[in-house]
Amino acid sequence: TNMADSSHEHASKIPKPGFFHLDLFAKDAKDISPWYDELKTRLAQETGPIESAMTNLLGVFAFYKLRGQGEARKLLEEVTRRDENNLNGIANKQFIYGQLMRAKDEMACRDRLKELLSDESDTAIARNARCFAEQGYALINDVRDDSKDMVSKITHAIRLFETALSLVGNIDSVAIEEQVVWKFYLSKCYWRLDQVTLTKQVTHDDRLNWLIRAQSLLIEVTKLNPGWKSSRFYLARAWAMLGSLEGCIADRDFVPGKSVFDNIIYSIENSFKTLLILTPNFVTSEWCKYETEQALMESLKGKTTCVIPIMLHKCDVPASIRTITYFDVSCDTIGSYDWLRLKKALEMTPTEQ
Repeated sequence: TNMADSSHEHASKIPKPGFFHLDLFAKDAKDISPWYDELKTRLAQETGPIESAMTNLLGVFAFYKLRGQGEARKLLEEVTRRDENNLNGIANKQFIYGQLMRAKDEMACRDRLKELLSDESDTAIARNARCFAEQGYALINDVRDDSKDMVSKITHAIRLFETALSLVGNIDSVAIEEQVVWKFYLSKCYWRLDQVTLTKQVTHDDRLNWLIRAQSLLIEVTKLNPGWKSSRFYLARAWAMLGSLEGCIADRDFVPGKSVFDNIIYSIENSFKTLLILTPNFVTSEWCKYETEQALMESLKGKTTCVIPIMLHKCDVPASIRTITYFDVSCDTIGSYDWLRLKKALEMTPTEQ
């Protein structure tokens, strides 16, 4: 490797800290309050390795709220109180201090970042990796259904998470549990990429590879140590997402040349379980309505099909399944009892139903 290549490789592992330079929708949103309130609620429910990323993003949202600069500053100062060397926290504070005309504090943040980014120790590598992972989290949680650049944002988030994981592959400075959390959010990136490209010109092989990658990452998440304090949250979500991935997926499993109706009926008749992943798009889709009706008909016939609704995003539950108990994971939280019930339902064989 020549010196130029070595220098380029080293530079690629040095992050540009902060969220304000990222292409976040919050910059152009007329009213950021709904997303701010949603993230604040989730932050109260989800603690652990991604907490600094959530607080940093909440600080950005607060900044774009009406008269929210003071609250943004407090949130970002809280990040660096918990972790004085959090790169994104320091960079975000630098931006805020600049907006508030606090030149001395702004320069102190700039000098501290310069010092931290020049470090090449294992501790510094772990710090850089966390910076990349936190930015990946910010981007994947910034994707909105009406965004024109959804694909580019998700692929950018994937690169950030992959970079973070590659950096810590040979060091012990980042706990396995934290790396698994990054993998959980990386799996969500691949999951989301598949969803947003449904109507775009994407090859079957590409989408299949994304789903396989999401599946393999989620399997790793399900192996988290149950004794870890934050394991319940991630185990529950991973099982819910994995359950839907391991079933019949139209673009992967439907037979080309066969009518969509026949493919749907065949798949449901030959499945032990049908998972209904409830989202706003699900309840307005005529195809999903048809699939739901077919699954319920098979269930009523006394066959082996078991219908399990899982609410992934808040929506109105269709009238046809309101009498069926569903699992609500829309707020990124689920009790350990619900997780055990969901795991048992997914693993149950037809003779046990």
